[in-house]
Amino acid sequence: MMKACQIIEPGIIREIILGKQIMLNPPQGWITIRINASGICGTDLHIFLGEYLGDYPIIPGHEFSGDVVAIGDKVDRFQIGDRVAVEPNLSCGICDACLHNRQHFCENWQAIGVTKPGGMATDCVYY
Repeated sequence: MMKACQIIEPGIIREIILGKQIMLNPPQGWITIRINASGICGTDLHIFLGEYLGDYPIIPGHEFSGDVVAIGDKVDRFQIGDRVAVEPNLSCGICDACLHNRQHFCENWQAIGVTKPGGMATDCVYY
């Protein structure tokens, strides 16, 4: 079973347990990482305090590393057992900002540990 720290809403944290099957079957193009280390940074604190654009409930942690334990279909850049560190920012690749190599201004920006489940868990599904 996967354990995680989840911010339910600003100021409220709880431990959750998710089913193992979910983590070992990442969607097409994604991988599952077994977390070895996850940092805590100011952004995590701002999300906890409700001062940042994080989605709630959220598993925080956008600075982490670990080992690849599962790969989704059509993943060819990683193999099970690879050691990885994440780039948490996910850009769409199709908006005007992305097409002009300004992914940090992506109109459809997402981020692991901010708008998608992050690394303060035993496992994380990552793109």
